[in-house]
Amino acid sequence: MTRQGLINLINRPLFVFIASGFIGAVIFITIYGIGVINPTNVQWLQADMGDMSQHYLGWLFYRQSDWSPVLGSIDNLAYPHGLAVTFMDSIPLLAIPFKLISFMLPEQFQYFGLWGIACYVFMGALGGLVIHRLTHNTPFAILGSMILAWSPLVIQRMFAHTALAGHWIVLAGIYLLIRFNKQSRLWVFLTCWSIVLAISACIHPYFIPMNLAILVMSAIFTFKNFRDLSIRIMIPAVIALGVFFVIGGFVVTDVSGGEVRDYGLNADALINAVGWSSILINNPPRPLAYEAFAYVGFGVVAMGIILAYTLFTSLRRLKEGRLQRLINIYCKPRWLAAYGIGLAVIVAAVSPTIHVGDFTLVVPMPLLVEKVWSVFRATGRLFWPVYYLVMIGSIVLLYRTMRAHVSQKLLIIFFATIVALQGFDITQSVNARAKHERFIVAGEVTYISPINVAKWNNAANGRAHIQFIGDAQAPQFFAVGYIAVEQHMTMSDGYFARSPYESVRQTSAAARNDILSGNARRDTLYLSSEPGVGQYAQSSPELNVFKDYDVYVITTK
Repeated sequence: MTRQGLINLINRPLFVFIASGFIGAVIFITIYGIGVINPTNVQWLQADMGDMSQHYLGWLFYRQSDWSPVLGSIDNLAYPHGLAVTFMDSIPLLAIPFKLISFMLPEQFQYFGLWGIACYVFMGALGGLVIHRLTHNTPFAILGSMILAWSPLVIQRMFAHTALAGHWIVLAGIYLLIRFNKQSRLWVFLTCWSIVLAISACIHPYFIPMNLAILVMSAIFTFKNFRDLSIRIMIPAVIALGVFFVIGGFVVTDVSGGEVRDYGLNADALINAVGWSSILINNPPRPLAYEAFAYVGFGVVAMGIILAYTLFTSLRRLKEGRLQRLINIYCKPRWLAAYGIGLAVIVAAVSPTIHVGDFTLVVPMPLLVEKVWSVFRATGRLFWPVYYLVMIGSIVLLYRTMRAHVSQKLLIIFFATIVALQGFDITQSVNARAKHERFIVAGEVTYISPINVAKWNNAANGRAHIQFIGDAQAPQFFAVGYIAVEQHMTMSDGYFARSPYESVRQTSAAARNDILSGNARRDTLYLSSEPGVGQYAQSSPELNVFKDYDVYVITTK
């Protein structure tokens, strides 16, 4: 291959996509190691006793459940009402196809490590593709992809709210935003956006409104008339909701998420590191501020400072005619409408309560508005599209403002320094190091059940259902869930993202009445933390009872 041929190859988007994706994989392995990737290594998931155990149990119950027209339905959880795999945050995008080939898989199988490394591959690959599209500079695009792959948000969510670490789907939406223009074919626009929104629905429901906001921006910049605008928005949106229905997203109708005011975005979120910076001062988080986190990293902060100074000095020297031309370009109705969408996303993310450090401003809201808003309880997440637009915008603007003033080589060296600062700032922070130390040894973790497994298995033998009386506590659900899976039993309650709350409470009340009235079912193992129920069972000659892990285990004799 000639030198020019090699240069042409390197400058192709496909090369950037592959090279940036490879770097993303390397970043994943340096943070989390390779133990989590092994599909047969499930011990680290079982030992988590938190969100990862929830996701893994969701997969186990889903794998055992019967198929139904609602592909993501789990008929053996929240029994007899049922649940959907998406409400266990078990990533339907992978759960459904792996269930299809379940007969080929080993008994102990998990896909969460594979999902993790795939997220980093696509964060790098799509990030590089977006930056290359805007700069047409391969080294700059590959370096910029590292900033996106080091996203503090992804590190925070990975192997915690693991489905929500799929931020690459937001980058896919941003790529479509910059890829399409008014000359793009309508059917290509609709096909690509329908695929992105359908995948969003199959990862986590929060990604649907995020990419819908980007879709509306994309439609604003490409529509030819208002009928065309409606088609561009409605068809992908309807397809996404249809896919969400098919995977079970509407199995649960009570989607109220609790107090929306507790989980809104902080006004200083972009620079408030709260333990994720090794360079900046880490301000203490406010209570329940986990969802408010949106720190961009020291490298991006440094770029913001440089760009602010450059913009200020440039505006002072800018000729009146040039300034007017910029205003004419970026203040057109389409741009103003796009700014409005971005502002609406920020308002939705902030929630009805505005937080600036320790200062809080409570905004009065009509009850109906607040109730609708609370469907997306963790509103801080809705900011993520703007978060990545800020990061990408900073990278691209830095390139465009500096390329006319410094040589290509000096620009790359300068930007590589910023990327190195970004990586150091994030990976050497207290929180990132704690995450690294926790998961780098995942291949050596051994799960030890906190309950007397032999005693529980004996009580469960020959029974079909596990019924909670009162609310199920998360630790009990995790420990007992593995017994239920081993014995192929159903469970009435558990640790769910959303569930048919009222129906579950009614079933629990009916079970309590069965115990206290002497009508306990022979096919059911009852669990209760209520002393009154436990004491009654201990005094009844019709019932066997023992207490383990702070719960009464009750069966008929």
